[in-house]
Amino acid sequence: MDFGKKGAAGFTARVGTTHNSDVTMDVRLDRLTGPVIATVKVPLTGGDDRWETVKAEVKEKTTGVHDLYFIFNGKAAKDVMFFDYWTFLENN
Repeated sequence: MDFGKKGAAGFTARVGTTHNSDVTMDVRLDRLTGPVIATVKVPLTGGDDRWETVKAEVKEKTTGVHDLYFIFNGKAAKDVMFFDYWTFLENN
């Protein structure tokens, strides 16, 4: 992902889950254990065809080219969440 010289101010994702426990998704830079630049809470939507768009601030200014890792956190052993798409909002 190329964040350019301005970097990103926000992160948006279209997600959902069928689990009512605390399901979150972390966005990490460059490696599985890299810095977390955004975290979103995944809403209970009730199905794999039901989505909500969630937003989070980018925690630190990130510029240039980086690998991204999306880490799904929840108590379920599988099918923790559904993930449709994501975008970053440019810094002004």
